[in-house]
Amino acid sequence: MKIKYDAVSHTGSVRTNNEDMALVFGAFLRDDAQRSMVPMRQRPRFSALVADGMGGYGGGEIASEMTLRSFDDFLTSLPAGLDADGVRMAVKDWFRRNNAAVMARAASDPELARMGTTLTGIFTYGPYEFMVNTGDSRVYRRRYDVLRQISTDHSERERLGDMSVASNLIYNAIGIPDAFVDVTCLTDELPMIDGDTYLICSDGLSDMISDDEIEAILASGGNARALVDAAIAAGGRDNCTVVLLQVSIPAEEEATVPEPEKKIEVEPVEERIPEIDAGALRDVDDSGIPLPHVDAVPPAPPVQVPVEAAIGFSIDDRGDDEAGKDNDVLPPPVPEELKESRAAAEETLTPCADDSIQSRAKTAGNLLKEAFGVMFRKK
Repeated sequence: MKIKYDAVSHTGSVRTNNEDMALVFGAFLRDDAQRSMVPMRQRPRFSALVADGMGGYGGGEIASEMTLRSFDDFLTSLPAGLDADGVRMAVKDWFRRNNAAVMARAASDPELARMGTTLTGIFTYGPYEFMVNTGDSRVYRRRYDVLRQISTDHSERERLGDMSVASNLIYNAIGIPDAFVDVTCLTDELPMIDGDTYLICSDGLSDMISDDEIEAILASGGNARALVDAAIAAGGRDNCTVVLLQVSIPAEEEATVPEPEKKIEVEPVEERIPEIDAGALRDVDDSGIPLPHVDAVPPAPPVQVPVEAAIGFSIDDRGDDEAGKDNDVLPPPVPEELKESRAAAEETLTPCADDSIQSRAKTAGNLLKEAFGVMFRKK
């Protein structure tokens, strides 16, 4: 996979300072532009993030830069070998620490008291791609000529579903006590495919031109500079930062997706036993390793089980009160009075010849069945 990126950060037509900042593959951009291509075959840790700072007297610039530099250090030092859930938990832990640091810095200087920042973008780790989002900066995806916003604005307008609410009212941002971050594993939920284009931007773009205008510019081949120029032409009331990512996945990479394992049908052991010769166990197995010789074992003589030991609990012998219950219900322990009844019954039996053993078993079985039947009916 290859990612071609194009990034521009501009002050706009009204503001005198730029509180936006972009982080693209280790480069920090403010009032600057950069474009390049990153081969992803070795899966380097790639990041493309936008932070839209807020708070007067330069506070927004400090908050956005603190956050992006902290994230770059975090991603670089993140241990290898984590799964998607492990990365997600690590990002949330980093977010809490960074938010606390931004709030502590704001508390240290009255001029920074209201500083904060949004954070939105995409980063990669190992085989995974992730999207992070706090605030109202946005991530769009353009696929098959269709533009779609895949991040969710943490704004009052979005929360209430009321377009008449001012777009600059947000309820989530780095720098407030209850701040949170959405972490989405794109690999699992919105996987990248060949030809995808991702647009990451501050609201200096999305508040100045509509999604339809953005899509028209991209459809005509416009780049990040063209999008920023359109926002400035529409008034440029805010700082504007745009990062475009174009994803290219060669066909051979797409073909390396492993197929599901096929189910192996195993012949039942009982069907193979008659075909095995005991002497053939000296042969080799499938791996070519000789197997130890095993002498044929003569069949064991049948075990003679006393009739009394063969009489046990059967679901067919339960009374009507037990009908319909689960088959794995075990019989209750035999009470002492029933044991005495059984002993008495055995004493009444007279010796019989071998050919009358079934009569003796029937007599003993009927006595026990009657005793168990009486006991279940008492429950």
